[in-house]
Amino acid sequence: MFSCEYTISIRDMVYGHHTDHIAILGYLHESRVKFLKSLNVSELNVDNQGTILIVSEMNIKYKKESFYADKIRVTIETIKKSDYRLIFQSQILSNNDIILTADITTAFITANRALVKVPTNLITNK
Repeated sequence: MFSCEYTISIRDMVYGHHTDHIAILGYLHESRVKFLKSLNVSELNVDNQGTILIVSEMNIKYKKESFYADKIRVTIETIKKSDYRLIFQSQILSNNDIILTADITTAFITANRALVKVPTNLITNK
């Protein structure tokens, strides 16, 4: 399981004094980028053959609030949903409490926008 750690910034807050949804999306995205980098690939080249990762669906379930200066950890596992879809299953935790869970369904395309199968190098939970 891949994980990254962050500290909630003041710029991440909303008037309700908890973390903004947009900031949460940012942490999930940055963690996905770091996960790909750990595999020596990127969103624009996930298999070293030019295949592009795109997000097709996102489902976030909030369990608790997070606040300014909280230390959070984002975890990522990938699960092959079908030949053409891969789910990035994430959790954001603070003090080992689950703040949220997120399922981010992705697809893969060529530079010409043709759909291609999930690259096997991205599957962590087979």
